[in-house]
Formats: sequence, C-alpha cells, structure tokens
Amino acid sequence: MINMTHSLQENPKGDILPLISGDHQYLKDFFEIGRKEILKKGNIIINQGDMVDRIYLINKGKLKITLLTESGEEKLFWYAYPQTIFGEVPFFCKLPCNGTIIAEEDSEISSHDYESFFKILYKNPKVTEFFLTTMAKKIQILTGQVKDISCSSPYTRINKLLYSLTRQFGKSTKKGIELNLTITHKEIAFITGLHRVTVTNVMNKLKKEGIIDIPKRGKLIIIDFNKLLTNTFNTDI
Repeated sequence: MINMTHSLQENPKGDILPLISGDHQYLKDFFEIGRKEILKKGNIIINQGDMVDRIYLINKGKLKITLLTESGEEKLFWYAYPQTIFGEVPFFCKLPCNGTIIAEEDSEISSHDYESFFKILYKNPKVTEFFLTTMAKKIQILTGQVKDISCSSPYTRINKLLYSLTRQFGKSTKKGIELNLTITHKEIAFITGLHRVTVTNVMNKLKKEGIIDIPKRGKLIIIDFNKLLTNTFNTDI
C-alpha cells in the first residue's frame, strides 16, 4: 500500500490542476478575526461579473467555482475546500469576477475587507508569504493547463488530472487509492478541455489497463499509482 504522506502529498512534481487546499494555522488565525458567514448548500457568495471588495477563506464545507458561457451553459472551473483562499484575483485587481462561487454543501467562510485585510497583513509576514506562494502556484497550474490543451493528448491530460486528484484527495485502502470526492465525466471533460465521449473512452482504457477501477458513478479508485505516475510524466499517446 502506498504511503500517502510521503509518496503523494510531498511529491516534488507538484499539483497540476487548481483544486488547492491546505492546513495553515497562521492563515486560520489571520481570518479568525474576520467576518464569519454560515452558508447553506446552493448559496451564492459571488456572482460572475460582480466586483469583489472582500477576500475569503473557506473554513468548513466545499465550494465550487463555475463559469457561464456565451450560450448560457454553466461550466465547472474548480472546487474550493477548507483552508482555501478565494476571490483574491478580483479583490486585488479590482476587476469583475470571472466566475460564480457557490456553496456545494453547507459551509462556513471568513473574510476581510480592504481596510482590515491590509492593516493585519502588514503585521503577518507568514500570511504574505502564503499569498505569494499560492498565487504563484495558481499561475503555474493555469499555464500548465494551457500547455496541456495545446500540446498533450487526451490520454495524457486525463492521467495528469487523476494524478493531481490522487495527490490531493487520495485515501489509501486495501483496494488501492480511493479519491475522497465525487467527480463526473462531464466535469473531467471541462477541466481537461475534452469532449465527454473522449473522457469516457480514455477512462475505459485506463480501466482495461488495470490503472483505475470505477465501483460506482462518480467514485474512483487508483489501483496502479506507479503506472499512473509514468503515464502522467513520461508518455504522450
């Protein structure tokens, strides 16, 4: 069985997709004195096109960020889990938000407005370091997505997504590494820039190769992580 702490979460290759979360006590302390809100599933925190005058941290629950296309179709962009900062891009840039942020389940968030944020930030260099690191990480992830969409095959793109999800949400079990989240072929298709039928074909191929198992809809178990790792970084078929 794979040791998740050393083999995955500390892998130097880093994350690939923007599902960023983490446990940072100084970040919790920073937002502890902010404004707290309790959200019910389906509550909208920020609408696409809104100006954002607060910066947020999710304490409990799960949020999703969606984009509305010109045709009116809602597309999943990414998820936010506890100890994730969100809303920082429109907050710092003072531009309309590119997506809608919705509570995917009952959640709790904390936030600061401009005045309280910068007043406290200057006294917390560790928080400043966290913001710089997180922003740089998101830029790296998004530029990597552009590169993958332009250059990588569907097979490689999906392997990279599964690798990233395994690192961030994998839980070791007797059967393999189970992903502790539900994700559909439609969501995988949008994140990877592929057609849903293409995603289904690649997932079936990975299942036949003995890399994954799909015990039920939305659930996934990585059976052969080493082969997944090889497919992610050493192949493009």
